[in-house]
Amino acid sequence: MEAPYPDHRCSLYLEAMINDVHVHKALVDTGSSINIISLSILVVAGVPPSQITKKETSIASFGNGAKTLSGYVQLDLKVGPIHSLTRFCVLNIDVNYRLLLGTP
Repeated sequence: MEAPYPDHRCSLYLEAMINDVHVHKALVDTGSSINIISLSILVVAGVPPSQITKKETSIASFGNGAKTLSGYVQLDLKVGPIHSLTRFCVLNIDVNYRLLLGTP
C-alpha cells in the first residue's frame, strides 16, 4: 500500500476540541517537552484570564531564541477518542498552529 503523500517530513496536524470549541491545526511535535496554546486561542475558546496560573518562565524556541510564558492553564482537551484534562503553557505569540501537542 502506497501513501498518497510520500513526503513523510510534513507536519502532522490534528483537529481538537478545547472546552467544547473546535480547534483545527493542532500541531503534533513529539520532540517538544511541553504543550503550548496561544493567548488568542484561549480568548476564542472563552477561557477567562483568571484561569491562567501566572508564572513567568522563559523557554527555548526555534532558532535558539527564548519566549516568556504568560503562565499555565488546565484545559479539557479532546482529540479523536482521547479525552483528558491537559496542562498547556500559555504564550502570547502568533504562529501557524493553534495548539502544539508535545507531551501525552
